[in-house]
Amino acid sequence: GGALSQMLSDAEEFRKEFKDDYISVEHFMLAATKSPQPSLAALLKKLRLDEAVVRKAVLTARGNNRVTDQNPEAKLG
Repeated sequence: GGALSQMLSDAEEFRKEFKDDYISVEHFMLAATKSPQPSLAALLKKLRLDEAVVRKAVLTARGNNRVTDQNPEAKLG
């Protein structure tokens, strides 16, 4: 529906912001923080996961790395 379409659009915007070649799970996590879906918004609020918290975790985990292929997790080591 509309909420999923908006989440995909938001994930694409985060992909562009991070200058990545592909959408990855972190883009969806960030997009989820903007979701108009009430149940998802309530869950994230309960877990205290807002955009700032998720963004900090993403930046900590990925450092200066970019998503340049369809399986970026395979490069972790």
